[in-house]
Amino acid sequence: MDVKRAEDRKKLVRETLETTRDYSGRTAQFIGELAAKIQAGGAPGQSEWEDLFAALEWLAEACSALSAEDSALPASGAVLRKFVTGLPPILQEVSRALEKGDSVFLSDLLGYELAEKTDELHQSLLRALLKRAGDNYEQNGS
Repeated sequence: MDVKRAEDRKKLVRETLETTRDYSGRTAQFIGELAAKIQAGGAPGQSEWEDLFAALEWLAEACSALSAEDSALPASGAVLRKFVTGLPPILQEVSRALEKGDSVFLSDLLGYELAEKTDELHQSLLRALLKRAGDNYEQNGS
């Protein structure tokens, strides 16, 4: 029973890694699109902001859960924690920029700070999954 539970847990962690990797990539792209929209003089709608904050909340929760799994990402755990702890200061700046109506600063925060941080997370998860696949390949001798 313990072996089955361990295998189920490994599968769950792998699926969470894959989902988080995919979602972080799409979120980074979405953030870049919002930044470009603002730079072009447009204003994201309420639903776009809600989608952004919901995506970031999901990513933060997934990263927190994955960082608790020492075996999941031994080399990338620091990136997960950095993403989670780095979000609040950036989001506070985004809030201030929104309140002031500072579209230049807002697009910079989104395009340079938040999109880059999210893309860094995406790349780290991609490397971790590739490493896991290579490790599994070597262990299984296939």
